Parts: sequence; structure tokens; C-alpha cells
Amino acid sequence: MAFRLLDRSGPAQRYITANDRLKARFRTYFHLGVIAATCIHALAFWITPVLMQLRPWLSRRVERLLLAPPLNASPAPTAGLAVAGSPVPLPVDESEEEIPKPPAPIEDAPVPPMSDALRELLREGPRITPYHIAPVLKNRNEMTRVLREVFRIYGEGIDRPVRMEVWFLIDEHGAVRSTTIKETSGFPVLDSVVLGTSRRRMRFTPAWARGETVPVWISLPILFEVEPLVASDTAPAGPNGVSTSSAVPIPPL
Repeated sequence: MAFRLLDRSGPAQRYITANDRLKARFRTYFHLGVIAATCIHALAFWITPVLMQLRPWLSRRVERLLLAPPLNASPAPTAGLAVAGSPVPLPVDESEEEIPKPPAPIEDAPVPPMSDALRELLREGPRITPYHIAPVLKNRNEMTRVLREVFRIYGEGIDRPVRMEVWFLIDEHGAVRSTTIKETSGFPVLDSVVLGTSRRRMRFTPAWARGETVPVWISLPILFEVEPLVASDTAPAGPNGVSTSSAVPIPPL
């Protein structure tokens, strides 16, 4: 049996293990990967403007390639050309199908669906509704002319000022969803016509509360004042020497 004497007087000898070799390779690969990623990103930033300039050309090129007909496709037949002096008759459609009628014109825009808050107000009926910004009548001048005409037709024979007050249910978009009488004018026919006309023609700005539009009930007084016209040579005079009275509605807010 052979023996070897180790000299332990010098520095201790260090052995390289497999783990040390793996760590050394990992450091090399890591640094190479960082350098490669930096180069790739720099190349991408450098080449992006060039590609953006070529993008329209590439798009047109790809479109031509996609829309090009196949090589073995037969050419389409040429259409007949009309030559001067030889008219080409159009084919006659002998079918007895009924020509569809055009749809009826749409008078009003579609009404948006009701929200839960609007349904709740409609179910509870007219009441004072809190809000921060009140709705405003947008077409006041138009409604003054319309209600003047309504009173001229349906208020014939009324010789005194008439006042009425109407509840309006206004949705989140400013549209009138419901109307009802709060104070009657004393003339049922006039009340009914004013309700229907106001519901169809009045347009409001929506009410606001807590930073959003909300549905509200509001009451709006409407006053019809009777102004007699002075009789003239051209205007037909009434029994008392005065022509037929005209009404001027003033709908204050």
C-alpha cells in the first residue's frame, strides 16, 4: 500500500466544484443576455421610424397581392358597348311583383326607455321633487305661438283672463313624459287640449342633482289674457262694435 505525505504548512488548496462552474457560466450568460437585449432595443428604436415611413407602401403592396386575380382565371366577358345610332334596348321586367311603398315618415324621435327613478316618480304621481338646477323651457316663443292658436280655437267665447297650472314630469333628457292638471282653467276642453299640446311640443333642459341629470315633477302656470281688438273699416265688428277677441297666452315659469 502506498502512502503520500501532504504538506499542510502552505496555503490550503481549493477545489472547483460543479456549482462553482455553473455560477461562472451563469455570470457569462447573464452579461451576454443584457448586452444582447440592449442591442435589440436600440435596433428596434432605430428602425421603427423607417418602418412607419414604409407602412403605406407595404399596405398598398399587400392589398394588391390579396386582391389580385388568380393566374388561371379566365377574363370576364366584356359588356356590350352602345354605338351612336344603334340604341341598346334595356331588358323588360315582366314580373308582377308589387312595388313596395315607401315607409311612412317618422315624425318624432324614438323615446328612450324609462329609468327606475322615472318609473318611481310616475307611479307616485305629482309631488315636489328636490333638485339643484331647475329645468328651463327651451322653446318658450314657439309654445307662446302654439298656445295662442289653441286658445283662439278652443277658447272662443271666453271674455276674461284664464289661468291654469299644469304638472310636468320631465325625464333625464328634458323630454316631457307625463302631464296632469294642478289647477284647472274651468274649461275641460281647453284643459285637455293644453295638456296634450304641452306634452308633445314642450322641450326642457334636464334638471340636475348631485352632479347628474335626474327626473323631476315641476308645476308650470299658464295664463291666457284676452286682448280686444279695436274695430276698423277692414275688420268685422262684433255686436258691441268690437271685433272678435284674441287671446295671448303667457306661460310664466
